Amino acid sequence: MGIGSALLARVLTHCDEVALDGMTARTCGRLYARTGTSDVSDASVVVAAAHASFGDRTVVATSDSDDIAALTTVLNADVRILRV
Repeated sequence: MGIGSALLARVLTHCDEVALDGMTARTCGRLYARTGTSDVSDASVVVAAAHASFGDRTVVATSDSDDIAALTTVLNADVRILRV
């Protein structure tokens, strides 16, 4: 395991894993279509974060902050975006 993998594994110990069921997948697809963002997986991250929102304690760490911001705005999600 390289240093990058070790750091990622460490970060993931502080993350929640959320199942992507059919209803949630369809919500992600509609959100993706409404925003025209570049990656449907970003929509799934934002939908999961919005459902698990604990206010400013819910953080999405991303290198694609513009798309995540667009998605959170459409959902009116109370999520803090951390650019990495």
